[in-house]
Amino acid sequence: MTQGDAERTDQTALGIGIILMSVLTMAFADAVVKLVSADLTVWQIFFARSLFAIPILIGLSRATGVGMKLQVPR
Repeated sequence: MTQGDAERTDQTALGIGIILMSVLTMAFADAVVKLVSADLTVWQIFFARSLFAIPILIGLSRATGVGMKLQVPR
């Protein structure tokens, strides 16, 4: 096994982990929406979801170094 093969294996495992975490997160979010939908309106659910999602996305973008600036197409 060469070094390139080892890097692919690590990336494959990372990809599998990311997919699993994404699916678990979506299932959890779906369960929470179903739980609170009897008491809240759709707009309240959207607002609450944004209150949680936006700080998480900002934190992830800063942790990974991904910029959030818009780029003008040339």
